[in-house]
Amino acid sequence: MNSTHQESEHYRKTLIKIYGQMSRHLNVMEEILKQLAIKNKRSEDKENFDPFGEGATMELLDANDVMKILKISPSTYYRLIKTGVLKPIIIGRRHYYSKQQVEGMLKSRLKR
Repeated sequence: MNSTHQESEHYRKTLIKIYGQMSRHLNVMEEILKQLAIKNKRSEDKENFDPFGEGATMELLDANDVMKILKISPSTYYRLIKTGVLKPIIIGRRHYYSKQQVEGMLKSRLKR
């Protein structure tokens, strides 16, 4: 009887150990699933992002608008692009700028 009790105790301890290992593996798998869900959501958000869609508030100005607003010549305009002060959004062969970027430049020029 004592031998049977020892075997039962051994099986009980083994089952508890296996249960603990399975629980840890399950926790890891749940964390992996959470991370995958977050990554999938980010991917969907990127795919569904439409910068020109409904609710977009970016107003674009072309190169001529920028030169008029900043009161600069074409040579100054191209120098500002070359030095990285102006960063155009290039669509086809045309340069466009967000109105906010140009207004920011204008404000910084007025502060000097």
